[in-house]
Amino acid sequence: MSTTTMATTMARGTMLVAVLGLGVATLGIGGCGQPKAKTGSYNLVVTPDAGLNRVEVDLVGVKTDALGDWQKVDVADYFSGNNAMRQGSRSFTKTLTLSGAPQTVAVTDPIWKEWQQRQISHVFILAGGRGVAAKKELPVTTDVWDVSTINVIVKQAAIDVPTPTRAAKQQ
Repeated sequence: MSTTTMATTMARGTMLVAVLGLGVATLGIGGCGQPKAKTGSYNLVVTPDAGLNRVEVDLVGVKTDALGDWQKVDVADYFSGNNAMRQGSRSFTKTLTLSGAPQTVAVTDPIWKEWQQRQISHVFILAGGRGVAAKKELPVTTDVWDVSTINVIVKQAAIDVPTPTRAAKQQ
């Protein structure tokens, strides 16, 4: 085989490998699994249940690798005034004080930018006050929601999210 023919064959082989590699990357079949879901931005409308007065609500942005720690948090201890997790999470927590009327954490609130930079996957909603102790784990990735507003209802011993997720809508 001549040097010119060999160079042409090698160039074609290199081009074929490059095209196949691009095709694999484009189709996502390179063994890397599903694409990682991104942190979304939503209007979170937080409403106290009828009869609840002066409820403190923390919305804490949590990464996937810290979910287990936050799932174990005792709400009464969290709001006790000297909780290390609460103190350590201030830079990525939005605190609301509910006194009868709903409050909205708008999609334009700077906390969403902070949460997106941290690449959170969940917001833990913790509510405390006189006779109130409740916690809810809320996924906030784009693969879960196809809405712009998520409604949250804080009750005495529970937090409800009546907004249906993408999966619930498909059932």
